[in-house]
This record gives sequence, structure tokens and C-alpha cells, in this order.
Amino acid sequence: MNSFFKQAVVTQVDQPQEAAPSYLLQDRPTAGPTYYETRFGVMHAAFPKYNGQEVIDDEKTSRREQLADLLTAGEDPLIAQAFVNRTWSMLFGYGFTQPVDDLGPHNPATHPELFSTLSRSFVACDYDIKRLYRWICLSEPYRLSSQMIAENREDNPSHGTPPAFSRMYFKSLSPEQLYDSLQAVAGELDERNQQWPQHVTERDQWVSQFVSSYENDENDEEDHFDGTISQALVLMNGNLVDQTIHTEKNVLLKDLVNKSISDQKKFERICLTVLSRKPRPQEVALFRQIQASLRDVKSPVVRQELLASRLSDLLWAYLNSSEFIVNH
Repeated sequence: MNSFFKQAVVTQVDQPQEAAPSYLLQDRPTAGPTYYETRFGVMHAAFPKYNGQEVIDDEKTSRREQLADLLTAGEDPLIAQAFVNRTWSMLFGYGFTQPVDDLGPHNPATHPELFSTLSRSFVACDYDIKRLYRWICLSEPYRLSSQMIAENREDNPSHGTPPAFSRMYFKSLSPEQLYDSLQAVAGELDERNQQWPQHVTERDQWVSQFVSSYENDENDEEDHFDGTISQALVLMNGNLVDQTIHTEKNVLLKDLVNKSISDQKKFERICLTVLSRKPRPQEVALFRQIQASLRDVKSPVVRQELLASRLSDLLWAYLNSSEFIVNH
């Protein structure tokens, strides 16, 4: 791989001072092998060769273009399998192989015929990503419920068994999904979508707190967002959550507090907004206790302020529930 990118050089494009830096990847006229030193101090030469096939090695021919042709050659190339496997894993929580980036005869797919059909069809439609998503999302497995029943109780890949995809598995929201969900609860997502570049920039800045980069040869990154302490702290007292539960900063919450409907309806609206369901009996009973604590308040203004504070607390509790951060 190093030899294939021997010709490549990264140059910075001239931009206005206030603009973000932009870079360009270009090829320079270079030929010959790439030399590298082993840990024992022995020099070796590496030639551009992929899967046993060498490429034209001269100054005028782009090695990267030849590599791209080799990677996408055939009816079912590895790059198509990798893309299909990762897409399936993102939508279902598990791929056809575990781990998702380990493909090969040593690690057979759980559903080889389906996997091969999807990969070949993906290549045949010229790597049409939207069509791949459409195929998967219209499939029968994707429409299945996540509820465990007698017929699918044994299908539990979290216990180490291969996934059978007989039901939809629970998936933790990704950092990007959680950010957008909080924006939706705050009533700002529609407005943010109209300013998409700014929204993506602010979202990336928020997500960066959950990502650790390793300065190694492969520029590996680790996403520590799956139930970690940092995630819990951000949800409990992070600035974004604090703004979301603030009556004056949350458009939906502010309108709800001032709306001429019963307290019970206001509570139901919060539950519907955050969890897309109505409150359960035990939740209704808890809210009635909260209502009872407000009966002795004589001043309507003070009562409204106390109710707004209680609704904000309930919103915070729902946002910190496992039901909110898990995709069912």
C-alpha cells in the first residue's frame, strides 16, 4: 500500500485567511520501488502489487488509479463486500461477520447467500448507495420488531452467538444520532437543517469529545460512547443537555409550559416528544404526586414556575433513561 501511494503528495490550497484549510491530493512523477527498514535494520524493497497482480510502474501512470481499478474489479470484489457488511452492521447492530472488518475464508459470513447477493447487486448497480439502503430498509428482517418472543429468544448475539436476524436488535444511538435527537427535543432540528454546514460543524465539535485518535500508521480512532462514564456525565450535566431542559432555551418546552392545557397533557407531551409513547401507569402515578405537591401553592405565577421546574426535571430524567439512548 505504501508503494501504491509513493507518487501521492498532499498540498494545501490557497484559501482566504478566515476560511478553513483545504488540501489537494495529487500524483507526482515517481517510479521505482519503495524502500523500508525492518525492526532489525534490514532494508527491503516494496513494489506496487495487489492480490498478486503487479501494475505498470512508470512516472506517467498513476498507481492510485490502478489500485482503484484492482479494488473494484470483478462481480463481487472485497471492497463491495466490506461496504455492504458495514452498512448492514450500522442498520442492524451486527454485520454478517464478527468483527465487521474481518472478512475472508477464515471468518465465514452468517448468511453467505444473502451477503453475496447484496454485494453482487451493489456492484451491478454501479455502487448505488441509496439503492443499497433501500434494499435493506425494505427487507423483511429490517421490519421485524425488537421484542423478544419464544421463537426468537435464542437469537441473542450479545451473548456471543452468531446473529440470525430473526428480530431487530437493540442499538445504542451513535453520538451523531444523540446530538440530532437532543436538537429535535429542543425544537431546533428543523431550523438547523436549513443551516446544514453550520449544524454539521457544531455536531462534529460535540462528537469529538467521545473520539480518541491514535497517531499510528493507520490513524486509528476509538469511539468511547457505549455506556462509558464520559457519556453518562455528558448526559447528566453537559451543556447541550442543560440547554435542552432549560425552559427559556428549549422552544418546545417553553411553549408547552405556557400552553392552555392540563398539567397531565403537558406531561404526556414530554413523554411523547422524548420517547414517542404515552406515559406508563407508574409514571402517571409519579406525576400525580408532583401535582399534589403544587396544590397548596396560592400564587398562579409561583405555581407556573414550579410546574415548569418539575417538567424540566422530568425531561432530564427521560433524556437520561436507557430508553432514550437506545434505538429499539
